[in-house]
Amino acid sequence: MSEENQAVPGWSIKFKLFGKKSLNSLFLSACKTFNSRGITVEKSSLSRAKSYFKNDLICSSGMTLATENFLHGNLLRDSLEKKPEEVLKRIREYQEISNEPGYFLVAADICRYLADHASPEEAIHFHLSSCEYCYRFVFSRKKRLSESEDDTYDTSIATLTQLINESIAGIFRYMKQQNLLNVSQFRMLSAENQVFIVKKPVFHLSVPRESIIELSLCSDFDVKGLLLINRHPGIGVPLVAKISPKQGGKYLKSPSGLTIPLTMIFRPEKQTDGEIALTPIFLDTTVSESFHIGKDRLMPGNWTLARDFTTPFACFLNGLEQRNLLSVMLNPWAQEKISGLYMVEPCQKEKIPVVFIHGLLSSPETWGQMFNSLRNDPMIRKRYQFWFYSYSTGFPILFSAERLRLALLGVQKEFCTTPEATANFEKMVIVGHSMGGMITRILLQKDSWFLAKNVTGENLQELKEKLKDDWGLIKKYAVQEPLPFVHRAVFMAVPHKGSEMATKALAQLGINLTKLPEETLNKAKIFQRLYHSLHPDAPVVPLNQLFTGISNLNPGHRLIQALGVSPIKEDVICHSIIGNQKEDHTPGGSDGVVDYASSHLDQAVSEFIVKSNHSVHQRPAAFRELLRILLLHLKEQ
Repeated sequence: MSEENQAVPGWSIKFKLFGKKSLNSLFLSACKTFNSRGITVEKSSLSRAKSYFKNDLICSSGMTLATENFLHGNLLRDSLEKKPEEVLKRIREYQEISNEPGYFLVAADICRYLADHASPEEAIHFHLSSCEYCYRFVFSRKKRLSESEDDTYDTSIATLTQLINESIAGIFRYMKQQNLLNVSQFRMLSAENQVFIVKKPVFHLSVPRESIIELSLCSDFDVKGLLLINRHPGIGVPLVAKISPKQGGKYLKSPSGLTIPLTMIFRPEKQTDGEIALTPIFLDTTVSESFHIGKDRLMPGNWTLARDFTTPFACFLNGLEQRNLLSVMLNPWAQEKISGLYMVEPCQKEKIPVVFIHGLLSSPETWGQMFNSLRNDPMIRKRYQFWFYSYSTGFPILFSAERLRLALLGVQKEFCTTPEATANFEKMVIVGHSMGGMITRILLQKDSWFLAKNVTGENLQELKEKLKDDWGLIKKYAVQEPLPFVHRAVFMAVPHKGSEMATKALAQLGINLTKLPEETLNKAKIFQRLYHSLHPDAPVVPLNQLFTGISNLNPGHRLIQALGVSPIKEDVICHSIIGNQKEDHTPGGSDGVVDYASSHLDQAVSEFIVKSNHSVHQRPAAFRELLRILLLHLKEQ
């Protein structure tokens, strides 16, 4: 490295005047914005929670148009509050005469309305009645359809799903309040004294049943800060299931507060004595998005489940410990407990892994918008799972890359237990933003010796002979075979040839304030000694100018210069997504941190330029481009 790329003159004098500790505190206190969190959830009011289930068919009264028409047409509107049992009796009479299933929906709607206006103790009975009428509607409607007639979607199905889902939500709320969710069997009465036997719950999960530690209604939360609400209509009540942090393996970790999206439905069955049995079924929608109820049930058919993927994810993010990202960078060893490869949903071996690697002064949460938007596509949900690498960007890039390498190789052993699992693992996609792209590139070099040769200026055999006992350290970090299972890589705003930002005064301050742990410093000293033994005439460069994450991005750094010309192995398909502050789809310019000339990669099969600052990975246009790439990846397998 040349002298002009060393620390900015004058900083050493300032350190002497103020003291490094004082300056560190001053710098941290001036950067409170690094604590900001964009995605949050708040508890909803009860009225807002009910609006979660509403659709356009509801009138201002809270009832459907069909219900309003029935009440007014039969002069029963005033009787509803005073004698609801008489109103329900009249509806049943009409249904028996006409054999029209729609009357069951009117009765269900009235029961739902009465539940909304009843005390919590009384509401449960009306919710049960509403459920019963919904089931009878489905059963009656199925009977009227001939085998050759299609059961086409119409407005009554939209009304049905809303009515039954709101009733199920009311029953779930009651069961949770009364601690009945884990009871094997109990009885409840509807508003019309119909006996319901609620049986032992059935769980279809991607994790062991005992790992679920809390269940909550998605409708009880307001999500804020996400560009897209990844929610889909269907039967059932979406839930947030918080699971224990013991689901991860040694190498693929499960973060604290991990959640999974569930949907609860009831499987109804009429008993010989006239009682109705309800079996609560909890379905993990990361595994299946539909459920089949047998023909002999009150609600037969193959039903698409109501699904909410955004609320559980937002609850997970909201529960994470908030960290000062500047502190994480400046004190990397203090953040060791949060380093590693993480899943945000239980590992599923029938899905292809996509690994996200964040950039400088960032964290896995930076991918929140991208992750939530991608999962809005059903094919992405079905075929992919997403893992996130968390690391301190204060560490040297070679060290962070080696840790990720070891983690992925470890996961490979845990994951690849069947031919199908192995095939999916070997289709892995890595997506790196900024410094994360540099880590990706280290893992995918075509020639294992290329980096060491270009940094040191020596060939492999000469290095072995000259370094002797120290060869093992060089081999560990700079002479590694490329990962064999990565099939595609996406580089987002990556400084392949470095960034002038790393030479600026603020970056130099960050470099000088970074406290590398003793173990890393000892290795860095060996690297420094080895380099100067190979190049005795080269100027002595301070350790912090060689071995911190920021300094590694300096265009004059020998590592970045070597990496910038190091070819990626041919069987890895590469794509670039680049920011341009001025305009879309136009090569040139800069994203404010990285110039186009540095982000451009000759080996990329596609290059997509977004009007953006350096946070190109948080732009909707980049979401769509990555979606295109992932769908293309499936098509080309």
